[in-house]
Amino acid sequence: MDNDDLVVSQDEYSPRGSSFGAINSDSLYQQDDTEGNEEKLSKPQEQSYSRIFAFVYILNLIVGVGAIAMPKAIALAGWLLGLVLLIVLALLSYMTATYVIEAMATANAYGKSKEKPEDRNMKTMTISRQLFSSATLIEQSSELQSPLIQSSLTLTECVPSPSAYTINKRFELGDMANLFFNKLGIVLYYIAIILYLYGDMAIYLVTVPKSLVNVTCIIPHFVNSTLSIKECYGFLLPIWLYRIYLVIFIVLLGPFLFFNLSKSKWLQLITAIMRNVAFVMMILIALVYIARGNYHIATVANIAYLPNLFGVIIYAFMCQHSLPGMITPLKRKKGVNLLILFDYISVLLYYAALSFSAVFRFSPSEMEDVYTLNFFNIGFDPVSYYLALFPVFTLSTNFPIIGITLRENLKSLYGYFKCLIPSLVARFPIFDHWFIDKVIFPFLAMVPPFIIAFFTMDVELLVGITGSYAGVCVQYLIPVALVFASRRVIIRERGEYKNPHKSPFSHWIFLIGVVIWSVICLILVTIDRLDFYFHFLEPSYNRTS
Repeated sequence: MDNDDLVVSQDEYSPRGSSFGAINSDSLYQQDDTEGNEEKLSKPQEQSYSRIFAFVYILNLIVGVGAIAMPKAIALAGWLLGLVLLIVLALLSYMTATYVIEAMATANAYGKSKEKPEDRNMKTMTISRQLFSSATLIEQSSELQSPLIQSSLTLTECVPSPSAYTINKRFELGDMANLFFNKLGIVLYYIAIILYLYGDMAIYLVTVPKSLVNVTCIIPHFVNSTLSIKECYGFLLPIWLYRIYLVIFIVLLGPFLFFNLSKSKWLQLITAIMRNVAFVMMILIALVYIARGNYHIATVANIAYLPNLFGVIIYAFMCQHSLPGMITPLKRKKGVNLLILFDYISVLLYYAALSFSAVFRFSPSEMEDVYTLNFFNIGFDPVSYYLALFPVFTLSTNFPIIGITLRENLKSLYGYFKCLIPSLVARFPIFDHWFIDKVIFPFLAMVPPFIIAFFTMDVELLVGITGSYAGVCVQYLIPVALVFASRRVIIRERGEYKNPHKSPFSHWIFLIGVVIWSVICLILVTIDRLDFYFHFLEPSYNRTS
């Protein structure tokens, strides 16, 4: 995935309404929009949309710039190994997406159980008034008085009670973590999210300058994810031109991290169109070259590159953090798991077309870790420049949003620690100084990824590490923990658990299986990373391009 639509699914950005934001304690539960009878009697606060639009939104949410690192990862690992892992990880990602939806429904039920009695009475009175008004109109239009109006039954008894698990309040992952996790769980949640966002920022900071070097350098070629040692413009090494672009990028866009801003829906639409046009272009160009006989006999399988491929594919399927913003405004949520399944099947086919057209067109040594760079010298300048520069535009528009989200999560974690040590905070007012909030946190969000990008230009490595560690936590472990903890809380609160949005993979065996899979993969990836630097495994295992 890339996180083009990572945090913004509404026109306005709110720190507490981000995809990772903490719960607003002033309003544990607030009615937004509903289904069934309530849906007709209340005014939704979020703009709702149909299943077709939801399908498109979620598709664009998953398919992102992260996919441009996938072709080389599959080329190195082999097409058969890549295909198997692509299918397996797509299924696992779908499973945990259904866990997020189930946890959202449970959070709504828990919020309703904590709702004040007077608030519930007010809603009942509102429904009763509207029904009484309708009944009065029926009486006036008939000469006979309706027996139902004279019966001893109250009007509210004629109204079917909506399901407590109706998803009509938007609970983000941070909201649900605060509802269902203990203190340690909340801290671990924020650490995982923060590390994931740091990885995102570093990937953005590397990809944009690297694409610009490819366009502006006289010798615009890269070798094995490392910049060429040849000079640009007769006096600049590409590595220094890359770092100049990196500094310019952070100087121009870094200041936005000191403010709040939003990415408008029109801008989201434009970036989604640009991204999909670029991907379709790359697929078609590669297929044309293959049809003309310019193809490569791809590697079938190379187990040495499996750990890195694992991280890249996880990153490409990431969407769990943004599902609340996509699912909550949906008009009809019945069968939402089936809708998500169709999205995952479509994304799987999309990724397969992009990756396997690349694998059979380019050899691993020719493949760039930013796949768009392979098309810069195809002989048609408009297409070449479009493909080379589209990551620059799409990532530049998203970079401030990702940075602001990271900043707000750092603040949330800091605020949580302050709540744990109130006496120390009261003793030293510096903890609440405006300088920390307005200056320190933006710099904390900006500087670490800048340092990483300054010393490494390997997008494939960054995507692999981000997906393998923080990505495993966000995509697998956090959804499993949320659905497990939410079930325990709601059973303790209500005495039963009848969630209509229950995941089809709700059995405890699936939960344990995802956790075991995650732990095994983390161990294998860690061993692979250590061997990459210390070479302690057998020589036959060591990577060769």
